[in-house]
Amino acid sequence: MTALSRARGRSGTVKALLLLWLVALAAIGYYGMEIGGVYWRRYKLEETMVQQLSFAGQLTDEAIHQQVLKEVHAMGLPITDGNIQFVRTDNPRTLRVSISYVETANLLFTQKQFPMSIQVQRAF
Repeated sequence: MTALSRARGRSGTVKALLLLWLVALAAIGYYGMEIGGVYWRRYKLEETMVQQLSFAGQLTDEAIHQQVLKEVHAMGLPITDGNIQFVRTDNPRTLRVSISYVETANLLFTQKQFPMSIQVQRAF
């Protein structure tokens, strides 16, 4: 075997390994974007809830409910009115908002369901 044929053999192996790494990187990126998106939307919804609850002393439950639903629809989350619960107490004065839903991520050959639950409570 000559030095030239050995170099060609290594080059082919390097190219195959590089291709394998690129395919693995693409798969990780694809799954990361799909699954990461589920958790990013959950985070954004929780931030919206915290922001809206900062006005709990001035706004009615219905006004807060409408703002949260507006954000839910903007994000395209599978949440209906029945998924959102409000509990307002007088002593101590608090408002607790709970949302439970299941989001489905479309993965390459399958779908994966992610049950989500968010509960935010704020004194006012």
